[in-house]
Amino acid sequence: MEPLIQAAQLLQLKKKTHEDAEAICFLCTSLDTQHIVKILNLYTPYESEEQVTVSFIRTIQAQLQDRNDPQQLLLDSKHLFPVLFE
Repeated sequence: MEPLIQAAQLLQLKKKTHEDAEAICFLCTSLDTQHIVKILNLYTPYESEEQVTVSFIRTIQAQLQDRNDPQQLLLDSKHLFPVLFE
């Protein structure tokens, strides 16, 4: 349940400055670096918000690179895999 709570909190935080990146890194201890980056890349901003910049995502990655996250496969749920029955 903790990763889901942290993902919701991640979406509510500001995503602009270096201090915001530090807050995200401090808060999201149950999420892997890949998960945080995936959430930020797929984030669709509200009317008054701006899209998360590539430089901000790189800042997050740089700060989290010291973590020893296990390698995980992230599956894009919108991708369809063809199946052939013979």
